[in-house]
Amino acid sequence: MKGEKTKQRVLEAASDLFWSRSFHSVSVADVAAAASVNKATLYQYFDSKEALGRAVVIDARRRTIDFVFEGAWAQADEPLDRLKAIYERVYGSQQAAYDCSGEARGCPFVNIAMEMAIENKSVRDEVRQTQEAFGAYYARILRALAPGPLPRDAEERAVAALVRNMNGAMVAARIEQRPEALLEAAETAVFIAQSAVASAAAPTSPAP
Repeated sequence: MKGEKTKQRVLEAASDLFWSRSFHSVSVADVAAAASVNKATLYQYFDSKEALGRAVVIDARRRTIDFVFEGAWAQADEPLDRLKAIYERVYGSQQAAYDCSGEARGCPFVNIAMEMAIENKSVRDEVRQTQEAFGAYYARILRALAPGPLPRDAEERAVAALVRNMNGAMVAARIEQRPEALLEAAETAVFIAQSAVASAAAPTSPAP
């Protein structure tokens, strides 16, 4: 349908602008111009800039899950290979952006969350849900890697560490303008996963 195509074009234009610049530095007029629509048409789909920001996060979450996480599952069978593939696929998207624009843009979710963390709870909540959705894939990797069930608290700590490792790598890639930081962080991710599983599997010493 024409309306859905127009809406998606607006989302893609907004996503590119928010990612390459920032949420606050981009106006609704900027997005409308990039999407080749007028502001009235844009407001037919999104009643505010904040609503557009939420929609961008949701759309980016869907696309990231499809390309990065589901793609990693299709690319590899072993849990650690899937973990490495996640980083390789994120690196590929960052490198492509760098080759195109000369800039490593970092994480679209971290970027918008840092801007909107205090002033807009709805955007912050969407970013939090995004991190939880990504974390579910890391949990699947840990469960496949472990010889038996992991204690829930151990799994939750390891998943949180893996999410933070990726977020930190994305920030490093942007600050250093080096997409390769993501490939380097993959080694840390493997260490986190292996250490979590080994620690949970280690026998506890009997009380004296």
